[in-house]
Amino acid sequence: MPREIFRDFMSRALYTPGTGYYMRPEHPASMAGDYITASQHPLFAAALGLWLRERINGFAHPALADVGAGNGLFLLNLIAFLEKDDPAFLDRLTLYAVDKVRRFDHPRISFLENAEDLPAIEGCVFSFELFDALPCHLLASEGNGWEELYVEDGAFVAGPLSDDRLAGWIAARGPALREGHKIEACLEAAPLYGLLASKLRRGLLLTFDYGFQASVLRRPGLFPNGTLMSYSGHRFGRDVLQNPGGQDITYAVDFTALREEGERHGLRTEGMRSLSALLAEAGRGLPPEAMAWNDPFPARDLFFGAIGQDLKVLVQSRSD
Repeated sequence: MPREIFRDFMSRALYTPGTGYYMRPEHPASMAGDYITASQHPLFAAALGLWLRERINGFAHPALADVGAGNGLFLLNLIAFLEKDDPAFLDRLTLYAVDKVRRFDHPRISFLENAEDLPAIEGCVFSFELFDALPCHLLASEGNGWEELYVEDGAFVAGPLSDDRLAGWIAARGPALREGHKIEACLEAAPLYGLLASKLRRGLLLTFDYGFQASVLRRPGLFPNGTLMSYSGHRFGRDVLQNPGGQDITYAVDFTALREEGERHGLRTEGMRSLSALLAEAGRGLPPEAMAWNDPFPARDLFFGAIGQDLKVLVQSRSD
């Protein structure tokens, strides 16, 4: 295969129709699959349901859009919880699922393939581990300049920057780092985040993902080889080039870039915190037995395990 920009390799491996990792009929996030995710847990949906009810119930026509809905368990668990806890709020709530592959159906959920097709929403635009799977360029600091890493014969090779926009990205996001330091440059993240912000007429933009503020992500010596990694069989690795389409490829999200993009679109930043911190606030009204909800994994992991501590949520909002 000829030399390929890593960004194109990642896009092909993850999103080629029919063969891409995220284009399978069965979503890879499950105990039987490659990884678990907090959004699949019924306690997560219940806590977010309580929290969102407080924040958006006063809107005339509240709506929730899950962008990158995957197997739909967040929305399905949310519906199941609200059917018992507050059916009146559920009846007023319009639900949208956005994903490239339709893996579930529910009469309460409208399915869209593209976020561009979302209407203007009063309520919440929600995403969970969406941005850490966007194809990225891989850059390396060399002397006084920067090179881009390409893929050739199953290995990385250095070459010139492939996109004129990368020079501006480096000027804004890539301060002088030690020679050989690698960083991921995603040119798609800010435009997508801006699109989601533009769909929010009033309410909340909630972004759950793995990542850091730019001051941490770009700290010299902290991530000398970048944050790029693979996931398969509930184990992470560093060989992201093996088995294209058969493993996840991911990296740490630059939350500073997302926050700044949201603010450029008029959103107010309410803060960024860990998943466990948000759930501790959001889940105050849950019954004590909720901590015994151990399917598909122990509920306590959402608060005390790595999944609760490492996952972050950026909360931005728009008022009248």
